[in-house]
Amino acid sequence: MSKSLSPNRGQALISIAVALVGGGCEKRSGEAIVRGKEHIPIAEVVPSPSAIPADTPAQEDTPSTDEPTPGEATVAEEKNNPGPDVRGTSKDSRAVDHEQWIVDVEMVRDLRRIEVQVEEPRWRTLKVGDRVKVTYKIGKYTNTVWDSALE
Repeated sequence: MSKSLSPNRGQALISIAVALVGGGCEKRSGEAIVRGKEHIPIAEVVPSPSAIPADTPAQEDTPSTDEPTPGEATVAEEKNNPGPDVRGTSKDSRAVDHEQWIVDVEMVRDLRRIEVQVEEPRWRTLKVGDRVKVTYKIGKYTNTVWDSALE
């Protein structure tokens, strides 16, 4: 004899699932102004250490210190804020296995700045100062923007 969920219990489980999936974020839309555009090319291919032949002599570096010298950025700082000579190149830490066309917009209603990934033709037609309609999801607890798109 197989057990089945009672109708009330089944509805309760469905209600809980819907609340968990849709309850964590809120969908918003509104008018925004284009504040900037950025293109990030495909990431530079870096050979893995196992791809380097074993007979290649190791390069000797100067002994490293625990503290960076003045003007030298740490690895964490470079990943979070790539320098002007790296930003927008294939050496950018945000570069991945496909090109990215990013539009930086500022919402008119609440002045929130959002980066929206778009397709290249749309990216090329947009100019700084253009008004666009943006839809995005925002986390109810963290106020993190998810899944933004231009309409």
